[in-house]
Amino acid sequence: MLLISVMDIVTPKSDGGMQMSQYQCSFYSLRPKQVDFDATWKSIENSIKRIMKLQPLERRIWDYNFYDIYSLCVAIPEPLSERLYGKTKECLELHVTELYQEINSASDSDLLNTYCQLWNVYYKGALCVHNLFGYLNKQYIKIKRCTEIEGGYGAYSQYLTQKDVKEIGLVHFLFLFSLLSNYIFSFSFLGYDQSSFALLLIDLMRCDDQNHSFILADNVSDFLAMEIWRKKLIDPMEKRLVGHVLTAIAADREGRNSIPVDTVRGVIMSFVQVDDVEGMREILDKSLSNLPQNYDTYREMFEKKFLQTTTEYYTVLSNKLLSELSCSQYMESVITRIEEENERSVRFLHKSSHEKVTKLCQDVMVDAHKERLYAVCHEYIEGECMTDLHNMYRILKPINGGLSVVIREFQNFVKKTGLEIVKDMHGDNIPQQFIENVLQVYNRFSSMVTKVYYDDGDFVGALDKALQAVVNYRDDPRQAPKASERLARYTDTLLRKSGKGLSDGELDTKLTQAIIIFRYIEDKDIFQKFYSKMLANRLITNASLSKDAEESMINKLKQACGFEFTSKLSRMFTDVGLSHELTDKFVSHCAVSNVTLNVQMAVLILQAGAWPLSAPNSTPTSGVDGKDSTTAVQVTGFIVPPVLLPSIEHFERYYQASHNGRKLTWLFNLASG
Repeated sequence: MLLISVMDIVTPKSDGGMQMSQYQCSFYSLRPKQVDFDATWKSIENSIKRIMKLQPLERRIWDYNFYDIYSLCVAIPEPLSERLYGKTKECLELHVTELYQEINSASDSDLLNTYCQLWNVYYKGALCVHNLFGYLNKQYIKIKRCTEIEGGYGAYSQYLTQKDVKEIGLVHFLFLFSLLSNYIFSFSFLGYDQSSFALLLIDLMRCDDQNHSFILADNVSDFLAMEIWRKKLIDPMEKRLVGHVLTAIAADREGRNSIPVDTVRGVIMSFVQVDDVEGMREILDKSLSNLPQNYDTYREMFEKKFLQTTTEYYTVLSNKLLSELSCSQYMESVITRIEEENERSVRFLHKSSHEKVTKLCQDVMVDAHKERLYAVCHEYIEGECMTDLHNMYRILKPINGGLSVVIREFQNFVKKTGLEIVKDMHGDNIPQQFIENVLQVYNRFSSMVTKVYYDDGDFVGALDKALQAVVNYRDDPRQAPKASERLARYTDTLLRKSGKGLSDGELDTKLTQAIIIFRYIEDKDIFQKFYSKMLANRLITNASLSKDAEESMINKLKQACGFEFTSKLSRMFTDVGLSHELTDKFVSHCAVSNVTLNVQMAVLILQAGAWPLSAPNSTPTSGVDGKDSTTAVQVTGFIVPPVLLPSIEHFERYYQASHNGRKLTWLFNLASG
């Protein structure tokens, strides 16, 4: 079968658009036939040599060679694939041997540049050769591996790979697909309706005709061109090549490197490229990106030696700097050196080495000398040397447990400072002094945690523990802490009408600050008892600054401790509101009923259990529900002035009429007139 077709070629323009041109493409008979190997190989060999040197090759010759390789692989009476593979291997080995001689003869000053230039040409040539030998790679080599393995391992052969047979060139489908994307043809032949040339070429190279999938080798070490480069060139030159690379990097550390960065990096990355299949993974299938990557040549040949020399360099340097500089200066130098080495690793090394280099520098320059840093930690904290403390935090943070001593010293200093302040309080207004002093400590060190330690959770926790110890300090361990009562009295002063003339914003700020102290109180139930008593007094005596201020404080407490903690406080507010409504209704009732009251009165009906109040003398509680017909006036023991009795009796009858079964207990001791 012979196919000849004129096709439209879509190629990219320089401005990013597309242009259409014509190209005559010939496809030859796919039917097996007899082939003169020597004559055919001579043409293929010449093309390989030109390709590996990146010399121009006519597209027509490329097509001929592609067909020739296919013909050899399916030749009759027997395929010539194995012979083709052997000759190709010999050709590549001879070419690499010539390159080795050229590189090895280069002077020391020109070694890396020569290697880098020849490697780049070789690598690009290998990409093209791999595409040229696509059919051999995807048919003969796959079949060869499977048949040889099955012969010895039977059912287990599917889990093994034959290492003796390598694919020609190397896998780099980024190159292949970018090439195909420039040549999308539209013609109809045997089902190739869409992008026919690409589909046909892929079909010819496909490992699995049914599933339309490519079979990936274990890694690029399975590809012949890369293996030959490694064995015939890198291995013999390892000592000299790596030595010059390490020397160039060492010179860069001292600021005197005369070799371009791209050259040094190019040499280093060649150790990666002979093993790396990352580009292939990303192009073919994103699901393959999590497969383990093999950088054995890079790691064994270069990375280990680089990390060793880097360790030695920074070990000597750190000891030298410590002997010459103060700890403050040393930390600044360490930060600079680590940043420089990180930047250097990005410029020179593969990304898999970046974290290793950073950790190495931290281990050698910080972890190994952290005791020297701990020795000045207390001094820096007491002196509040912000810059030095920040630098210490930066270099110790990555070290496992490196900040433990710093955190402990910080916590102890905050506690010491706070206790000194709260112990030194004199005068009448102790609650206000206590709150303001603790807030002073809180603001001072909270700012320090933010600016120096970036609100690191460990330091935030240390600050909280220290302030908790300060707030709950007691002179006598047998007595309860005084913080609850002091905070309750402080808020009582703020929320009373007799308090300082604060604006709404200023008052809200002070209440918010009070909640800061409240969060550090250990026994919050004690605070609740004090606060509820003082709130009750403000509500009963009508001494509250405002309803909004009281509710604002209760809401802040609710946010800090939850609904249950403030449920009784909220109920007290509800009782006061309902009592005002009840008083208004009672007055209206008296007017309608022509009842004349001797005095104007306002009654507060307070629910039992919600208010921290108790009835005087024999009455155990206030507002207890019950059906006892005895009046509260009779049981309190208080002699009510005769002028008040009619009004009290009228209210009791009115209340019992609408609240049958409830008992009122009058708390005359809380009445005012």
